[in-house]
Amino acid sequence: MFHPNTDADPGQLSRFSWRSEPWKGYSHAVLGKGEIGGAWAEMKNSDERTVSYAENMDLPKFTYADWWSATHITTPSDRPFRSDVAHYYQDYVHAVGIADAFHPHTEVTHVITMEEALAAGWCACGDVKDGKQCEMCAKFGYVVCGYVTQGGKAARVPFSMRAKAVVLATGIFERPKWLGGVVGEDADFVSHELKDIVSYNPACDDVTNSRQDSLVPSTANWTYPTPPASPRLSLSAASDPYLIVGSGLSAADAIIHLRAQGVPVLHIFHHPTSRNPHYSTSPLAACSRSVYPEYAALYRRMKRYATGMSRAKEDDSGYEGLVNARVVELKRAKDGRKMVTMQDEEGRVFSQAVGGVGILIGRKIDMGFLKGQAQEQILASREETNEEENNDVRMAELVHNSTISPSSRRLSLDFTISSPLRKVDPYSFRAVRPVKQRKEPRLYAIGALTGDTFVRFVLGGGLGVLWDLERWLGKSRKSRTRVVAE
Repeated sequence: MFHPNTDADPGQLSRFSWRSEPWKGYSHAVLGKGEIGGAWAEMKNSDERTVSYAENMDLPKFTYADWWSATHITTPSDRPFRSDVAHYYQDYVHAVGIADAFHPHTEVTHVITMEEALAAGWCACGDVKDGKQCEMCAKFGYVVCGYVTQGGKAARVPFSMRAKAVVLATGIFERPKWLGGVVGEDADFVSHELKDIVSYNPACDDVTNSRQDSLVPSTANWTYPTPPASPRLSLSAASDPYLIVGSGLSAADAIIHLRAQGVPVLHIFHHPTSRNPHYSTSPLAACSRSVYPEYAALYRRMKRYATGMSRAKEDDSGYEGLVNARVVELKRAKDGRKMVTMQDEEGRVFSQAVGGVGILIGRKIDMGFLKGQAQEQILASREETNEEENNDVRMAELVHNSTISPSSRRLSLDFTISSPLRKVDPYSFRAVRPVKQRKEPRLYAIGALTGDTFVRFVLGGGLGVLWDLERWLGKSRKSRTRVVAE
């Protein structure tokens, strides 16, 4: 209802209207160790476009189109730059008046139940006796601890707070994956982050020239792109090729950016072949030529190498695919050149000088901040997940089963999540343990943790949690932000 039939017939008006009723709200705090916007905040200087269309980036009450018309005089494109979306989300919290609830640069290191905290001698009131709750602490379910970064890592100020309930909205992209077992993978010329490879778009520096200042609300604290702190890659067409490892969208973004700068690229990717039929096809295979021409063009190049078509290398000057190859070693030669030793699909070992290496093979979840009972509430046991005894990092991986409907001009990605979570109620999004030993405080999981990997699905999780809080606290069953179906 928020965006009716958006895949097949975009542009239809929302069936929702929104009215803020802050006097009915709950006291809450949103903690994040980065800037407002989460993973999007890291794309403030990206010159890549989003996979989704602009209307699917909308949040309630103040849409992306509203933001664009207030800050630009040009017509927005169907697929916006990721840097624009990042700034939209940062400005959004000010435009709708919720900025006070956000606490960026706040790293959570511990989430523990109040019961365990009191047993360990912790009490916010200083009135704990023999592990019994004081009158004030008895109202809360959890203790949340961590650090607030002020002016750099050297100034980390510890904090602790009590919470009646905790909502996990951390996403699944916490830490980049490594190949593992590769000598030199920690070398200074190796990156596991797309943001280290994709430099900012210089055109964004002058974005204020296209603003309509008279349309910007005076009460909003608007933000605009600034140049990144790190220098741009000092690579050119004359450089040694840049090696990219990966078959997904991040690897594709890096390759597209490097080729646009004229930098030659070596690309290691997986593709099903007669020798390795078990490998999955890249999700780029689902990209329509008309909707996602840049991804479709790259996939055609990859497929030519995978199928052994003649003259592939000559046809793709500046790009060379290494199908199902693997990295053996990364090191600097005596003359300072960056060297990569690889093994191809047939077992031949060879070395190549490179300008740099980008290993973009996905990301994994890190929920090590959940301790004790809080961890047991929502994370599956080692036996349930077949984890090693000493592995305390739970991982969730996206398996792409990508399809595109012939009747749709949009890309439809069917994400199946292999989750480390125990059962999460599909209506309240509350963690549900198979067998409860005692009445437990409320712990929720929303967003990518439950398979809702796109912004367009974010409303469902938030409304589900709010519905459960309404039932629990015995207040009105009406939403704190009233949603009226037209």
